[in-house]
Amino acid sequence: MNPPGGLEPTRRVSARPALGVSEHMPRAPKKCADPTCETRVVGRTYCDGHRPVGWAPGGSGRTSTAQHKAWRREVLRLAKYQCQIRGPRCEGRAREADHIRNIAAGGALYDVANGQAACGPCHRRKTLREAETGRRPSV
Repeated sequence: MNPPGGLEPTRRVSARPALGVSEHMPRAPKKCADPTCETRVVGRTYCDGHRPVGWAPGGSGRTSTAQHKAWRREVLRLAKYQCQIRGPRCEGRAREADHIRNIAAGGALYDVANGQAACGPCHRRKTLREAETGRRPSV
């Protein structure tokens, strides 16, 4: 049935073709996850210069033990969940516990005196610096 006036209803046609299952929009470049880097990357987290090495994905499982979880809770509680590193891009609210002197350098594993509360950006930055120091050849 035609609407009044005898005109056929028109159907809108998009100028953009529909995307099929195998066709996707290209990913937008995002900043490297290193807080000090401005390099843009596509489809990964870090640029080539800041890709962490030395720690395998999944780690040793040390952080999933009951003892580590208790240490983490106590470190965060003592700091009142405030980041103690306070670096650039600090979020203020701490959700992670960091070893002040890292374990590889002889720091005490579950001593709260060797712990500090850290927000994600500050903890990542400190960990990246420690990893780089560990990779430098000794002279």
